[in-house]
Amino acid sequence: MENLTIDRPETHAHTLTFIRKRNPFNCDACGRVGKDVMNMYGCLSCNFFIHRDCMYLPKVIKLTRHSHRLFHTYQVPDHNTKCRICYDPFVCGSGGYICSDKTCDYKLHSQCATRKEIWDGKDLEREPEEISNSEDVTMTFSSLEEVDGKTLRHFSHHHDLIRLCVNGGEEENKRVCQACILRIGSNSFLGCKECDFALHDRCARLPRKMEHLFHRHSLTLEVDMMNIKEGFFRCSKCERESCGFMYWCCQEECDFKMDAKCASLAGPLYSETHKHPLTLLDYGARCYECYECPFSLDSKQATLPVLVKCNYDIHPLTLCFGRHIMCPWRLFSCEICEIRIKPDYPDYEDLYGCFDCNTLVHVECAIGKYPYLKPGHTIKLNGFEIEIASNSFSRPICHACHSTCQDKLIYYKANCFRCRLCDFGFHKECQTTLMESNLTIDRPETHEHTLTFIRKMNSFNCVACGLVDKYEINMYGCLPCNFFIHRNCIYLPKVIKLTRHSHRLFHTYQVPDCNTKCRRCENTFVPGCGGYICIDKTCDYKLHSYCATDKNTWDGRDVEGEPEETSNSDQDVTSLKEVDGKTFRHFSHQHDLMRLCVNGEKEEGEERVCQACILPVDFDCFLGCKECDFALHDTCASLPRKMEHTFHRHPITLEVDIEEASSVALNVNENHVVSCIGAAKRNCASLSDPLYSRTHEHPLSLADYGASCYKCSFYLGPNRVSLPVLVKCNYDTHPLTICLFESIKSWVWPPFHCEICEIRIKPKYPDYEDIYGCFDCNTVVHVECAIGKYPFLKPGHTIKLNGFEIEIASNSLSRPICHACHSTCQDKLVFKNKSSAISFCSINSPLFILNMSLKSMVQYIPMTVQRYA
Repeated sequence: MENLTIDRPETHAHTLTFIRKRNPFNCDACGRVGKDVMNMYGCLSCNFFIHRDCMYLPKVIKLTRHSHRLFHTYQVPDHNTKCRICYDPFVCGSGGYICSDKTCDYKLHSQCATRKEIWDGKDLEREPEEISNSEDVTMTFSSLEEVDGKTLRHFSHHHDLIRLCVNGGEEENKRVCQACILRIGSNSFLGCKECDFALHDRCARLPRKMEHLFHRHSLTLEVDMMNIKEGFFRCSKCERESCGFMYWCCQEECDFKMDAKCASLAGPLYSETHKHPLTLLDYGARCYECYECPFSLDSKQATLPVLVKCNYDIHPLTLCFGRHIMCPWRLFSCEICEIRIKPDYPDYEDLYGCFDCNTLVHVECAIGKYPYLKPGHTIKLNGFEIEIASNSFSRPICHACHSTCQDKLIYYKANCFRCRLCDFGFHKECQTTLMESNLTIDRPETHEHTLTFIRKMNSFNCVACGLVDKYEINMYGCLPCNFFIHRNCIYLPKVIKLTRHSHRLFHTYQVPDCNTKCRRCENTFVPGCGGYICIDKTCDYKLHSYCATDKNTWDGRDVEGEPEETSNSDQDVTSLKEVDGKTFRHFSHQHDLMRLCVNGEKEEGEERVCQACILPVDFDCFLGCKECDFALHDTCASLPRKMEHTFHRHPITLEVDIEEASSVALNVNENHVVSCIGAAKRNCASLSDPLYSRTHEHPLSLADYGASCYKCSFYLGPNRVSLPVLVKCNYDTHPLTICLFESIKSWVWPPFHCEICEIRIKPKYPDYEDIYGCFDCNTVVHVECAIGKYPFLKPGHTIKLNGFEIEIASNSLSRPICHACHSTCQDKLVFKNKSSAISFCSINSPLFILNMSLKSMVQYIPMTVQRYA
C-alpha cells in the first residue's frame, strides 16, 4: 500500500500518486510514453508525471564523452536541438541532461545519458569538481615531449625521435608504426635514427590517459606487450587482434581494451571515402553514420587506412566501401587472389582500388587478415610461444587447413610453421621433406599401393568409415584402385574390444550385408564402405567405424596380436554362491541368505530396503537374512563383482563397503542423481542393451548414460532410465505404475491432483511431468512424491561434507523446519548436522553448503588465534 504514494522532495514538492491505469502521459523527466506498462506516478494539481525509475535519476553526472559535467533538468531549453548521442529531438516540455557550462549547448536524453555502457553510475551532486593546472595535466598525460626544435622524446622509446619524410625507399616502406602496426604510408612521421622505431604523427600524440566515448571509464595507455600475458590483445571495439599500443580500463571487473586506431577515432569525421561529415556513434554495430544520406561505417571499416601501397600498381590504392559504390564491377577480379569481385547484395566486399589503372584488390588481400600483428613479435597461446613471421617468400603448406598459406603472416610454434593461429604445425627444418612426403603415404596395412593426397575439396565416400567431408581437404586416394580414405581413417585400429559386446571386433573395408544397421546409432551402412564386425562369424554385431572408435565407447587400444584375456568367471566375478538348495551366500554379507517373499503385511518401521539399490523390497521374492534386516533384490544379488557395461569404456568393479571406499562418501553424477557409493549406479548397471521397458513399446538402445529409441524420438535420460516401474503408496491398495510424460501428453486429462502434495498435475507443454498412477482408482502422484528426491539414499546413513558428518534421517514423523528455505521439510529424507540441531531438506542447497563452509571457518579461527597467542 505504501507504493501507492511516494514523498520525495528532491523529485517533486508534492506527494506523487501511483496511476493504476495504462496512460499516454509523457514522463517529465525523460519524455517517453509507457503506454503498455503501469509505472507512472503523478501530481494532478501540478500536471506533473514521472516514471518510477526516473524519480531516482542522478542530478549531476560526468561522462567520458564530454569535458564538462551534466545536470538534470525537467525543462530542456530549445527542445528543437537534438540529443548528442542518438540525434533524436527532445519532447517539448520534458527533461534531459544539459551541460553545466552555460556557454555549451551539449544536451542528452535522460535514457541516453544513463545507459550503463555510457555512465559510470556515480551521482556527483555536492561533490567538488577536480581542478588541476592545465600545464600539469599536459605534462602528466602527454606522451610526446619536445627536447629541442627538431628532436622529440616519446615515453615509450629510449631514443630521441626526429621528424622524417617518406622517400619511397625500401627501408622506409618496411617501417611500421609501433602504435597501430600499420605501415608508414605517405607524408611525414616520427622516426628514430638509431633503430627502426617509428610512429605516425597522430599515434605519437595519443595521451597516456584519456576519456573516450567508447567507454564509460578513464583509459590508460599500455605500450609494452611484455606486460600482457598473451603478448597481444583483442580490441573490445573492432574485435581485431593487435600487438601495438593498448588503452585499457583500470577498474576492477572491467576488461575493456582498445587499440590505437579505435582510440584515435573522433567526431565528426571528414573522410575521403564520403562527401558528407560523419558522426561518431558508440552503440550497435555502427561506428560512424551520415545523417544526410544512408551511409554508415562499422568499427572495422572506420579504422581501415584510407591509402595503401600495392606491388600491382604504381599509384596508392584508395579505400572503397562495396555497398556504396555503383560501378559496374561484374567483370573485375582481385589482382592478388584473382577471385571475382562481388558487388551485389548480400555479398558486398570492401576494396582498395586505383580507378586510373582499373586495379582492384580485396581489403584482406591488401593489408592481411591480421593487419595489427607484426612480424617478429612473439605471442603465447595454450602455454606455447608462437612467433609471427612474414609470409612473403616461403608460402608453406598449413598442417591445419592443408592448403598453401596465403595470408601476409604465418605463425611459428618454437620453430614450427603455423597458419592463422592454428594449434598444429610442422617443423621449419622439415619443411621441404614434409611437404613432399605428406603428399604421399605408404602404409601397406591400409592399402597395398601408395596413397596420394587430394588437394581439393571432394565428395568421395571414405572406404573406411563411409562418411563424406565436402568442405574439408583431408582425403588420400589411389586412383587405379578407386580407393579413397580420410587421413585419420588410415590409422584406424585393426582389432578392438568394446565393453558393449562380448567378442572382439575387427575392421573391414567391406561390411557384408550393408542393409543391416549399426548396433549403436541404428543407421545403415554405406554400400561398399567399411566398419567393424564381430570376430565370431556366427555373430551379426556391426558398428560404424566412427561409432566404434568414439572416445566414450572405445578405450583407445588396438588389441591386434594380443591374446584374449580368459578367467574363471565363477571364482572371479560371481557375487552370489549357492550353499545348499535353500541357502545362498553373498560376498557383501556375513550371514547366509534365504529366498523370501513379500506378504504385503508390514508394520510401522518394518519396511525392508535392498542394500544394493536402496529401493524398498515391495514385490515378489527377494534374498533376505533371518538374523538381520539385510535384503537384496534378485537382480541386485546377481550383479557380478566385475563387469563390462555399455555406459563406460573400461571394465568396472563393484564396491559394497562405503566406509572403506577410497572415493568420497557422497557421489553426485552429471545429472545430479545422488547415491551412496554406486547405489544409483547399481540401477544403471543392471540395465541391458537392448532395454525392453514397460514405459515404451519399442526396444531401447543404451547410449551416453541414457536410453534412446531409434524408431521414434523417445529418450530416457540418466535420472529416468533407472526409475522403478512399480511402487507402493499408502494412498492406494494397488501398486502404482510409472507413466512418462511422452506417453501421456496426448491424453485428455480431467483435473487430476497429486494425492500426496495435492498440487495439480501439469500434462501440457512445456510443463510435462512424470507420474506414478493407478488408473483403476484414479490415483496419481508425482515421481518425487512417491519415491522422494533422493531415492537412493537410505535413512541412518552418515555422509561427510566439508569435514562435517551429516546424518540422513527419515522424515515420516518430525517434519522439521529447513534452515535454508525456512519452510517445513516435505521430502522423505532430511539431513542433520551431527554437531548441531540444524536440519536441511536438500543437500544441493547453496545455503546448506555455505553453512557447512562457515562452520568450518568458525572452528578453524580459534585454533589459529590460539597458535599465535
